[in-house]
Amino acid sequence: MEIGHSSEPAHSQTVPGERSIIPENQPESQAAEFKVEKLVYGGDGLGRLATGEIILAPWAVPGETVRVHLQAGKPLRGTATTIVRPSPDRVNPRCSVFGLCGGCNWQHIQAETQRLWKTRIVEECLQRIGKLPDVAVLPTLGEDATAWAYRNRAQWDVEVPNGQPVKLGYHAAQSADIVEFDHCHILPDSLNHIAQQIRSLLRQKPQLAQGLQRIEAVQNRHGQCLILLDSADTDLSKALGQELNNHLTGLAGVSQRNPDQPFAALIHLTGENFLEEQLDEARFRISAGSFFQTNLHGANQLLDTLNQFIRPDAKKMLDLYTGVGLFAIHFSRSMSRVLAIESAPTSIADARENIQLNRIQNVELIQGDARTTLTRLKENFDVAIVDPPRAGCHTEVLNWLSKHIQKQILYVSCNPTTMARDLSRLAANGWNVKQVQPIDMFPQTYHIECVAQLERVI
Repeated sequence: MEIGHSSEPAHSQTVPGERSIIPENQPESQAAEFKVEKLVYGGDGLGRLATGEIILAPWAVPGETVRVHLQAGKPLRGTATTIVRPSPDRVNPRCSVFGLCGGCNWQHIQAETQRLWKTRIVEECLQRIGKLPDVAVLPTLGEDATAWAYRNRAQWDVEVPNGQPVKLGYHAAQSADIVEFDHCHILPDSLNHIAQQIRSLLRQKPQLAQGLQRIEAVQNRHGQCLILLDSADTDLSKALGQELNNHLTGLAGVSQRNPDQPFAALIHLTGENFLEEQLDEARFRISAGSFFQTNLHGANQLLDTLNQFIRPDAKKMLDLYTGVGLFAIHFSRSMSRVLAIESAPTSIADARENIQLNRIQNVELIQGDARTTLTRLKENFDVAIVDPPRAGCHTEVLNWLSKHIQKQILYVSCNPTTMARDLSRLAANGWNVKQVQPIDMFPQTYHIECVAQLERVI
């Protein structure tokens, strides 16, 4: 697909899959050529124009020269990226819709180079946002061998165009359009097969797709799959659930979530409403709609990192945003007491089941919002493991932790920008950020999992 300017050198190349939205007669003054200096959180390459002005460009690799069409805004952003002189770290993306699909940003970059830049991005976030220039950031954990087919969970958007076949795929980059795929390379073959079966079924019976917005599929290591339908129409969801039950191999069950009532209980349609998974030495029940790690190999690296960081003299632990109880159950063997807090009803129900399933006696669960729950809690703890949503922690939560955690905080995050902000606030409250371990939980994307180790300043 041609997207470059006709005057480009013969050795230039266009970014695979990217669509040009620039008219052919656009003035030359609205185009620019620059060298890419680095990658930034969000996935873009950053460079500078001759004027010194910062410019961002998608699908770029540090060290290469690119030509872009300028898009208004601050900072400047380029579109329709053309590679004038490629970087040796550039590789051919595996996916046929790379550059169109919004799921993967970095398939065009060697896996080892991706991990290198993730380390640097974490360092920059700590320095620029957190004002923490002296924190040790360890090399990002990950291997080339586990950089593909790693996700056990997928979310496919659904669209029923007028007079056209039903679409099932991912949102396009910077757009609400749906991009269909033949094979998603970060999913295992089994989930790809399920996607193809569902798409085929919906095209044969498009009436079942009316009102259906999204399909979420999660699979355990044994190949059993749980489906969650995002639809406001329960009757159609029941009919679709029965069809899926008849056609999909390995299907454990189907549930429905009404997107118009996000806090309402899920509706169980067919089969089971949960899966069982094993991680480390523990068994976990995972219901439809509950959060669990999407990369089991990365989850084991996460647990290994926490094992290395946690203080051996810690005996009382707070597990904040516990989800289905992964950290609480894992560390219950070494603690005398664990208090776990979670707000999501489905997750807290799973956590209760998981405590019984693993015959744990020393973990107490509280369902509630972290900020509200902690303000009523007067107990002190040796260590806290904090794994907040992408938005990070409320200031009142950080203040409570600073007062009631006696020895150590282990902060787990999938967003280095909000992590850097929160670590800065904790540092101002008397905590020393010793080190941060990035983990490549989401290869081929700019997303980064991190574990930060904080010790109380004596």
